[in-house]
Amino acid sequence: MSAWIESEIVEQPGLLARTLERCGDDATLETYRGTRLHLVGCGDMAFASEAAAWLARCRGQSDVQAHFSMSMRWLKDQLSTDAHVVCGSISGRTPRTIEAARAARASGARVLALTDNVDSVLAEAASDVFDLQTSPREALGQGEYPGYHHQVPQTKTFLVTLLTQCALVSEEREEWRLSALPEHVAQVLRGAPSAVEASTEVLEDRRRVIVLGSGPFLPIAKYWSAKLKEYAIDSQAQCVEEYNHLEMFQADEGTLVLVLAPDGPSRRRADELSEAWTPLGAKTALIDPREWVGSAPDLLTSVFGLAVTGQLWAVAAAKRLGRDLDLWLGGERTELMNTVSQIAIRGSKIE
Repeated sequence: MSAWIESEIVEQPGLLARTLERCGDDATLETYRGTRLHLVGCGDMAFASEAAAWLARCRGQSDVQAHFSMSMRWLKDQLSTDAHVVCGSISGRTPRTIEAARAARASGARVLALTDNVDSVLAEAASDVFDLQTSPREALGQGEYPGYHHQVPQTKTFLVTLLTQCALVSEEREEWRLSALPEHVAQVLRGAPSAVEASTEVLEDRRRVIVLGSGPFLPIAKYWSAKLKEYAIDSQAQCVEEYNHLEMFQADEGTLVLVLAPDGPSRRRADELSEAWTPLGAKTALIDPREWVGSAPDLLTSVFGLAVTGQLWAVAAAKRLGRDLDLWLGGERTELMNTVSQIAIRGSKIE
């Protein structure tokens, strides 16, 4: 077991610093910065888009929207010629995202591809390309998932994409304090032993994990859930408020509820609501990286810090269950999942 995923997690502060420097020097990105932006993607790329759009809205920027790639089928005719569409796909081979890029360009919008694969079909479909450079170029195109350095689960690709999107969204980068992110992620990683200890303590024998968040923390909750699912751990994500109308009715002593609560308002609301879950037998854990970072991060750094914490928790949970860290579903039904995903993800039609 090579556990490359653990190496990727550790790489992230340096990779974020290099990405931030490249974002500042790239003339192409200036074309998109501060414009009416539509952030588009699938899976992790969609979660990153949602988080970036939320961060923009929380700063009063209403011209940033996030969409799943397939949504462009319904939105393409509504795009104006001054719209800018940013399509994220690490491999550059995701048909739904390629379709979205082509549809947006046909509507007169300018399209930027965020990808590791600048020779991909997505890059050809876009007006402009930004090379994320999370993987060695020679590693792309190898293995069962061409266009990826490794099989999923991916790690560093999410944070690099989110940082690049934030650099596009932020009209004034220093106002957003993007430069603080590499060190904050490094701080979270230095506190990793505490985070892992906390995860081991609360996971115990829980069969099902629900990850809750609200506002800009909801897409991060989705990211946490995705990382757990990729190791065959039963998990769902939900808005903290809607949980009480939906998943709560199925909660029992086998349920672990993780609430992303990195700030005062989130924590107070979580304390308020979790009292109702106790009689169900569900165990609740409030996730607040300040406990092991030792500082009070702002909204931006909280989002990045929580994403890294989710990676650490997923790896810790997979280890505890004896999963293979390098394989889809931790080695359980991996070949079947590879086959199915090729059909469901790579096999969709491009219109």
